[in-house]
Amino acid sequence: MGYRKAFPTTRWKPVVDVGANYASQINTSNRPDLARHIGGGTVQLSMVPTDKWGVTLSIGYARSNYQAPDIVYQAGRSDNLLSGNAVLQYKLTKELSARLEGTFYNNTSKFAPVFISAMDRRIKTALRLEFKLMSYLQGQLFMYPFFSRFSKAAKCFALVLVIVVISSLLTNAYAQNNAEAGRLLMSIGDVKIARNGQTIPAPKGTAVLSGDSVITGVASNAQIRMSDVAIIALRAQTEFKINEYKFNGRSDGSEKANLSLVKGGVRAVTGPIGRENKDNLQVNAVVATVGIRGAGYNLNYCDGNCLNLDKTPVKDGLYAGVFEGQITIKNKAGTESLGVDQFAYVADDNSQAKRLTQPPNFLPDPFSWSEICQT
Repeated sequence: MGYRKAFPTTRWKPVVDVGANYASQINTSNRPDLARHIGGGTVQLSMVPTDKWGVTLSIGYARSNYQAPDIVYQAGRSDNLLSGNAVLQYKLTKELSARLEGTFYNNTSKFAPVFISAMDRRIKTALRLEFKLMSYLQGQLFMYPFFSRFSKAAKCFALVLVIVVISSLLTNAYAQNNAEAGRLLMSIGDVKIARNGQTIPAPKGTAVLSGDSVITGVASNAQIRMSDVAIIALRAQTEFKINEYKFNGRSDGSEKANLSLVKGGVRAVTGPIGRENKDNLQVNAVVATVGIRGAGYNLNYCDGNCLNLDKTPVKDGLYAGVFEGQITIKNKAGTESLGVDQFAYVADDNSQAKRLTQPPNFLPDPFSWSEICQT
């Protein structure tokens, strides 16, 4: 819905456009926490100071309210996007003009401010680049005599060909920019990344690449949003390695992730990777390999650092639990499958997984790990 008001007799001949919009996004993957209502509006002012100069200023605001609590954080979520745009255009000739444009984004979200904002900015830049390049090709004087020799069909074919080439280049550039496996949504305390033999600090927003190990210290934790929108939360004193993470934006069988829990604990919700085929997403957890199929799960490998509520030490080994979907636990002794609200313990790689009637106190909640694990 929009409204336009022009002032043709006023200096600079301003035109004001006001728009309002509302949308409802229905999630089709049985994830109500990703369904949302979106509302917002825009205000744009266009002016013509002279016959050659044009100025456009615009500002927009959009708010997204999610329809269910976030599945990892168990809390409501809303996103607020504020954007601004300024364009200065100068008419060089009848067919050619120069254009200077600047765009500002500020996306605030409790769970993913850095990643979402950066992603939106890359997409917007790519689209604007394509538009500008097409405008440049169409506006060049030398192009007109060339195109005028051909029929209308030939011109359309040539234009489509140019668009295809540009889109291919932009797609490749976009894929290269997103080679990262994910980004840190939260980094509290001592959080580092081991990469290529070096250890670097990892504040919120740091890119996580295939081959990286994310390491949390005492009384520290971290959350990672992966490239397929999976969420991984790490407890204190954890080392978690991203051996391989491939996702091209489509669930076509090429997606694959191989992860390793070296020590500590992780709570995660999967994205498209592993939703259909558990062999596409595996976590190597010291004493067993865990196959993930469309799951929300907890894994904790205790090695002298986990305590019961009464402060007595628990048995060392791997503890696993499922709160969504299904996982399989496989080692030399065999394979065990776990469904929702089922838990298991694996002592070593020669011992089969044993079902637990109750989850260990240190397994479910990633935010209490630093309190119940020995420091």
